Order: sequence, then structure tokens, then C-alpha cells
Amino acid sequence: TLFRSIQKRQAEIKSRYADNLQKQQEELGKVMKEFGSPLAGCLPALLQMPILYAMFRFFPSNIDMRGQSFLWADDLGAYDSVLDLPFSIPFYGAHVSGFTFLMAVSTFFYMRLTMANQPAQPQQPGMPNMKVIQQMFPFMMLFFFNKFASGLSLYYFAANVVSLGQMLV
Repeated sequence: TLFRSIQKRQAEIKSRYADNLQKQQEELGKVMKEFGSPLAGCLPALLQMPILYAMFRFFPSNIDMRGQSFLWADDLGAYDSVLDLPFSIPFYGAHVSGFTFLMAVSTFFYMRLTMANQPAQPQQPGMPNMKVIQQMFPFMMLFFFNKFASGLSLYYFAANVVSLGQMLV
């Protein structure tokens, strides 16, 4: 895999330039430029985690949002039910949340537009296919956000619509 090949190259460089630390650092830098930093993809996500956690806690507990209605949602601090199901789906619930559905649809189109603007990546063994993730992610968002506050889903829906508009313009 990619990680093993990077480790192998790093070990070769360390053994080859064991006596010359400056040359060793220079060659390791070239390897990182060639393959990219392994933490480069994770760092933005790690920086966002405290903000995301705060938002997940803010919307259901904010006293100003309780009882506030918007469109079909009676309470932005609770989930909005546009369709009550006669049965319960495990991990989903017995209702369909309107803003969550709109957020999932907008996420699908946002990801499609984002992936269309990127060059095709070669499939690496052991790595998931990005097209499959693109198709599954909005569906997973339906399950994750269905029981959360409708204000949170509305926020993500609005953010996706604005991002889509920016990309199209």
C-alpha cells in the first residue's frame, strides 16, 4: 500500500544517509513532496472537530431556538417530521425529517460537483472507491441527522446551497 511504500523509502533513506543528517532530511523532504504529507488530509478535519461538536450541542440546547418555527418545522431545537412512518427503522426512527432530506440531497449534488472538478484518481488496492463513497455519504447523512435538531440540518442545507452557488458561478 501507499503507507508501506512511504515507510520503506524512508527506511532506505535513513540507512543510506545515516551519517549525514542534513542530506537525510533533504531526501525525506523530497519523498514527502512526491507522496504528500500523510497528515495533510486529516489536519483540516481535525481543526473542524471542536466547531462541529459545538454545533451539535448548540442547536438542541439553545433556548432561543426552542419553539421557533421555520417553514414546516415547528421547533428548530427538535427534529422536523414531514412524514410519520407506521414502523420504526433501526438507527433512523419512525419519521422522515424534511430539512435532513434536503440536506442529504444538497450534499449529494455538492459532492458530485466537487468530484467532477477533480482529476480522476487511480484506484489503489485496499482503498475504497471514491465514487461509492460519494453515493453512500448523503444516504448515511440521512441516518445521522434524522433525529437531530432541524436547525442543524437547515444550517448544513443552507451552507450546501451557498457552496453550490459559489461553485456554479
